[in-house]
Amino acid sequence: PLRKADLRPIASCAFFTPISCDFHAAWLYNRLTRLLFPQKADLLIALPPAHCVRLDPEEQWAAFSPSDHPGSHASAVYYGPFPTRKAAVFFARCFNDLFGLCRNRPLALSGRGEQCSYYQMGLCPGPCLSFADKEPYRRTVGRALQAASEPIRQIQENLTAQMHNLSAKMQFEQAQIVKNNLDQVAKLQTAPYRWAR
Repeated sequence: PLRKADLRPIASCAFFTPISCDFHAAWLYNRLTRLLFPQKADLLIALPPAHCVRLDPEEQWAAFSPSDHPGSHASAVYYGPFPTRKAAVFFARCFNDLFGLCRNRPLALSGRGEQCSYYQMGLCPGPCLSFADKEPYRRTVGRALQAASEPIRQIQENLTAQMHNLSAKMQFEQAQIVKNNLDQVAKLQTAPYRWAR
């Protein structure tokens, strides 16, 4: 009647568990809900979005892109889970940069690749501008898929060797680009990418 609740009886029997991350909290909430309310568990559980990265090698001008629906395309390869969409976007951008994959598919598919801002800024080699032979791009997509499935350490070793090779040939601008890629790849060994497979 006074719109006030006496929380002492509730607080006297409340328990808590320290949780290290959101993923662990969601897992524990799911488990406890199914134990305590088995009949209503599906109504009480709202799982967070499944942040992942997809690449469909059968698509024309395929590239890594963030997605929240893993497994929705049978021909696509999915990487994840990522704790946030921001982490998934960075993973996709890192591998697209490493292999020069197309980042603006609508323009590439329409045949207007020269209007792409990434191409104009020199951030994309413009593979969509050569319509005659698409096989080199498919091979590049295959190499990108293989690299994304390998340990990050192996990618770092390959980039380090490439950087030293370019430096020995006095190609310092290209060596700097490889060094920037190496710095990006190093960030993929941090906590947000611990579970990504």
